[in-house]
Amino acid sequence: MNGAIGVLALISIFMYKNRNLQIRATNLALLINCGLIGLLFFSADSMSTTFQSKVHYLYGSYLPVIIAIFLFLAIRFIKRDDALVRSADRLR
Repeated sequence: MNGAIGVLALISIFMYKNRNLQIRATNLALLINCGLIGLLFFSADSMSTTFQSKVHYLYGSYLPVIIAIFLFLAIRFIKRDDALVRSADRLR
């Protein structure tokens, strides 16, 4: 799942000429990332109840949350860029 998120993010960087497809690819990466976050924390919780131990989250377990924030910001700024380009086209 991490590989798919990375590939989609890399592909969406180079799709700047087709912003609608870029937004879709970033939305898909965000959806996969949210699934990964849910899977990671659900599996950690499931293992903690199975083995009767407390789970300690390290720094790496919070990286998908940071990636989700950056993907959300990327979508927001792609939309802002699209609106700017559309407004510039109206002036021509």
